Amino acid sequence: MKLAASVCALMLLSSGIVLPEVLGAFTVGYSSIADYLSALGALDAPYRLLANYSGFLPVALTVIAMITVLWLRLPPTILVRCGLLSLLGVAVGYLGAVAFPCDPGCPASGSARQAMHNLSGLIEYVGGIVGLALLYVGWGATATRAVRLTTLAAIITVTVGVLLMAHPELTRIRGASQRLADYSLFLWFSFVTLSVVRQEPPGTIGDA
Repeated sequence: MKLAASVCALMLLSSGIVLPEVLGAFTVGYSSIADYLSALGALDAPYRLLANYSGFLPVALTVIAMITVLWLRLPPTILVRCGLLSLLGVAVGYLGAVAFPCDPGCPASGSARQAMHNLSGLIEYVGGIVGLALLYVGWGATATRAVRLTTLAAIITVTVGVLLMAHPELTRIRGASQRLADYSLFLWFSFVTLSVVRQEPPGTIGDA
C-alpha cells in the first residue's frame, strides 16, 4: 500500500499542480495569477483536452483513491467517516470540470453548462473545508502532531483561498486565490495519505 500511496501522491501533484502550470505557461494570454484553473479546460482553450483528461480527470480519480485508503486506515468514527465523505466533494469538483467545461473566460454566469460547472466547484470547496474540519475534530486526538498541524494549516489556507476567490474586488488575483485553495488540498491529501500508510497497524495512529 505504501507504493500505491506514493504513486497516487506523485500523480496528484503532477496532474494537479505541475501540469496546469506548464499548460498555463504555454497558453497565450493566460495568467496563473488572474485566471482560473478551469480556464485551461474551457471550450476555447488550446490545450483543453490535455487539461481535462490528463489533468482534471486524474486529479478526481486520485483523490477518490486516496480517500479510499484513508477510509480503510483511519479510525471508523462518525466524524471521520463524514469528513472523508465530505472530501469527496473535491473529486466532484474536478469531475464537474471535465463533464461541464466552463464557457470562455469562466464567467460567474452563462450557459447551463457553466451553471453546472459552478455548482461542482461549490461542492468542491464546501466539501473540502467541511471535510478537513470534521477530520481535524474527529481524528485530531489520535493523529500525529504533524498531521494535526498540516490539517489545521489546510483548513486555514483553503478557507482563505476560497474567500479571496469569491471577493468581487479581487478578480485580478482569482487564479492565485484558487491555486492557494486547490494546491493546499492536494498537498494535504499527499502528505496525510503517505503519513497514514506508514503507520502500523492499520486504523491506529499513535501520537508522534
